[in-house]
Amino acid sequence: LKGKGLELQYLDSTIMANILERMTKQNIPALPVHDSVICPAQHEGFLRQVMIEEYQKIMNFEPVID
Repeated sequence: LKGKGLELQYLDSTIMANILERMTKQNIPALPVHDSVICPAQHEGFLRQVMIEEYQKIMNFEPVID
């Protein structure tokens, strides 16, 4: 398990970079805050979908959403 933390940090940063890139391409302002993203309320649904898709793409399984 040595180095697993670094690997997970890398995957997390890759997911976030992909999310921000997609939001930017849609001209939607998005601000990363740790492992969350702030955007205008009218784009919340799109952001949630992007977050799910990017997580699935990198982690290869569906996230657990409360």
